[in-house]
Parts: sequence; C-alpha cells; structure tokens
Amino acid sequence: MIRVAFHRFAWAGMALALAATGCITIPSVVVVDRKTALESMVAGEYPAQEAASTRDGMSPGPTALSRGTLLAVGAESRAGFDGLTEPWTVFTTDADVVDELLGQRCLGEGRDGALIERRDTCLGRVDSAVVATLLQRQNRAREQVWRWLGQASPGRGEAEVRAAWRATRLAEVPCGAPVQAADGRWEGKACD
Repeated sequence: MIRVAFHRFAWAGMALALAATGCITIPSVVVVDRKTALESMVAGEYPAQEAASTRDGMSPGPTALSRGTLLAVGAESRAGFDGLTEPWTVFTTDADVVDELLGQRCLGEGRDGALIERRDTCLGRVDSAVVATLLQRQNRAREQVWRWLGQASPGRGEAEVRAAWRATRLAEVPCGAPVQAADGRWEGKACD
C-alpha cells in the first residue's frame, strides 16, 4: 500500500517537474467567431425583400382606419365620415399636395427651381417625414425634367433651361406662396 501511494506521488511529482521545465505545455485555446447557419440567415442580405419593402413604402395608398378610430374622431354618421374624409379626397396627386403646401407656406419655390421646406412660415400642421419624402420625389422629378429639356434643346445651358422652366412654373404657383428672389430673400407671390 505504501508503495502504491508512493508510486502515485512519484508520477504527480514527475509531471509537475516536467511542466515546470517547459516540456509539457498547455495548448493555446483559439476561439473562432463563427456564426451558426441560423445566425447567418438572420443577419444576411435579402435584396428581393428589401426592394419589395422599398417599393411598398413608396406606393401611395389609403391609410387603414379601424371603426374604433373613426368613431373616436366623431365619424358616427355618414355626414361625419364625409367630413372626415373630405380633406383626403381633395388631394389626388403630388402636384396638388405641393400646391396646397405652397399655399400654407410650408414649402417654397427656391431660386434654383427646387422646392424647399419652410417650417418657420408654415401655417398648418404637417408630418415632416411625409414632406421630406414628397420633396425628394418632386425635386428628383424636376431635375429629370430639366435634364430632358437640356437634351431636347442643345446649345442651351442648364441655368438657362432652369430659368425658363421656373418662369413657367411661377405662373402656376398659388397666390401668396413663398418664392425665393435672386438675392435670396423670400417673398409671397403677388397675384394680379
């Protein structure tokens, strides 16, 4: 028995001595940051779904209102419902909404022909995100028109095309809408 116990201690002492001299080393532990298949799918890119989401987000359509929401705002009868929906049925296109926002002085016609948001002079309540999206669409459409007009009439510079287009557009702007003068001042459109 004593010999067995001594034998065990001898092996333990020998292992300790070898470890102390560097003959036995503990292996390095390397952790590889690797995602599981599920994590890769969750964090992946989905161009088809992103495109569909973007397209659906830009598609105009009615806002779904529940019966409870309608009743909460006073649409208890057909007359109340017609009064509630009247402002939304009047505006049918982006151009109509732009003209309405120009009339409320929430937008202005910039001197370069672009629409500019005018929060400081706005007479109504508007959703900034909706206005920002509308401005992006309208200004992009205007730039496309100017580019097309420039290509359709060679020899005319971009500034000349914009100035001619702006003169035509200003005739259609509602009375009192903010218009930026050449010196940068804002003034309401005078009506004759």
